[in-house]
Amino acid sequence: MRARKARVGKGFRAAAFLHARAAADLADRLEAIPRTFERTLALGGGGLFSDELARCPALAARLGHVIEADVAGGGVVLDPERLPFADASMDLVVSPLLLHWANDLTGVLIQLRGALKPDGLLLASLLGGDTLRELRFSLLAAESDLTGGASQRVSPFADLQDIAHLLQRAGFALPAADRDVVTVRYAQPLDLLTDLRRMGETAAFAERAPRGLGRASLARALEIYRERFSDPDGRVRATFEILTATGWAPHASQPKPLRPGSAKARLADALHTRGERGRKGRRVSARFAFRAKLWRYAGDAAWHFVTLPVETSAEVRVLSSGMRNAFGALRVIARIGATQWRTSVFADTKAGAFLLPIKADVRRKEKIGVGDEIDVSVEIDL
Repeated sequence: MRARKARVGKGFRAAAFLHARAAADLADRLEAIPRTFERTLALGGGGLFSDELARCPALAARLGHVIEADVAGGGVVLDPERLPFADASMDLVVSPLLLHWANDLTGVLIQLRGALKPDGLLLASLLGGDTLRELRFSLLAAESDLTGGASQRVSPFADLQDIAHLLQRAGFALPAADRDVVTVRYAQPLDLLTDLRRMGETAAFAERAPRGLGRASLARALEIYRERFSDPDGRVRATFEILTATGWAPHASQPKPLRPGSAKARLADALHTRGERGRKGRRVSARFAFRAKLWRYAGDAAWHFVTLPVETSAEVRVLSSGMRNAFGALRVIARIGATQWRTSVFADTKAGAFLLPIKADVRRKEKIGVGDEIDVSVEIDL
């Protein structure tokens, strides 16, 4: 894997749109956390996280000294499964799209938790199980058609439901995970393979397949790809699932789970007009719709928010008891117009309400600006 990354070299940035997206998302999440991190480790991403900080000077001022480390290049060249950092030496670790390469992800997470000071934060993005599902299907189908058998040609990735569990096993407090599914369209499947090579994201198995992927199998795979995964305009789709893992090094100041049976209200009562009653295997959520004005924070950072109505905030506060993190933040699914994204709402104690940050990408897509009255919905998984 290190050899592949090293071969990519300077060409990486020209194709690293996914890594740039992940780095921007991690920076966006950090902007909403009102605290200073004096010593930060940026693990992976080829320096793209530092590039993002250069565009966010207010955030950069809160992160202090940033150490760039990667498997090939950066201030520190390392093996992510053998981290060279002392215990309790970092306040923050961010990792844009590197940890999916780890053979022992739990072991890496344990090392990262050890490198964090108490109440230090890990924010890591990695590719998830739905990544390249079209390519995986096409290669398996082609080899099966032509040879009667098939070998694994696309790297395996973790599933969303595994990540929070792995964080917990590694000793992180307040573990959480969410996903962002990105669909990229190409003129032809070969363009996808070219991008993967330029990113350094082609498969690198410890043991080679019994036989290589022959030209006939590759040609058949590309044919199947075009047949099964083309849009009406002839372009083909490629799915990338980006998982984001969040965890805190344990500290006495962090909120603790409530004792079972100590709740003062029944969830079924709270949901009698919103969401749905849970059954085994069925998702339970609460959805709130409201209209609010977009406003901009008066400080140096260009943060934009809408304020949830006081009545809605009161309902959210009751439903989310024990679910918010140490800063009072709560993960939600937000929607404005046709744009849906995962983010957090934050408690504003002075206003007695929650604030929903509106990213620049959302404002651009929905063509909204400061002072506009907009229709918003937020959904909480319970």
